[in-house]
Amino acid sequence: MNKMCGLQNSDGVQAVAEVDMPKFANLSDANTTSLQRLLVLERLQDPGNLGTLLRTAVALGWDACFLLPGCCDPFNDKALKAGRGAAFKLPTAKGKWDELLHVMHRHDMQCYGASPERSDTAAFAQQLEAKHAVLARQLSDLPQSSTKEAQDEVVGSNAMCIVLGSEGQGLSKTALEHSTPLAIPMTDRMESLNVSQAGAILMFAFCGNSLKLYDQVKRPH
Repeated sequence: MNKMCGLQNSDGVQAVAEVDMPKFANLSDANTTSLQRLLVLERLQDPGNLGTLLRTAVALGWDACFLLPGCCDPFNDKALKAGRGAAFKLPTAKGKWDELLHVMHRHDMQCYGASPERSDTAAFAQQLEAKHAVLARQLSDLPQSSTKEAQDEVVGSNAMCIVLGSEGQGLSKTALEHSTPLAIPMTDRMESLNVSQAGAILMFAFCGNSLKLYDQVKRPH
């Protein structure tokens, strides 16, 4: 029991059940519905980080995940614990870059790669912050039906995928060739973020619900 649950001291048997392992999804299949938000992981070897990213993707409404070579098993015991069962809820595909490119073409996706080397990060951050500030001031005056249009103006309404790389090595040369670099603006007091933290920030920024936070934090009249 200790080996099965991955703990030195388990709580004993809680339940016994037979579970069919989910099959990897075929995201390029003609029957697959249109994908708007796809999380792509490359050479991600820490099961805790992988599970956390799957959990975040489910929570924020992302459509699916694509595992490139070098990723750990999403059904690893540590990945399952970190994901709180997300591996059973999020359609997950597995394949090489040529297969991912086919999926991207099939769903007309823009590809962004999380990289700290974006040269115009500061300008990009200022533009995004300015858009958020203007729209936040207008959000309280918008009818509910217009909120979606305001969100699309900031995050874009086109289908997209975000590629997250290895914790130690980052994105591969192939990933950089096929994606537009995207960096999280940070102060110079910290060099980098954990991949699961960075992934959570990026997925939230592009999930289409970020402006709803402004609706919850309103200045008193």
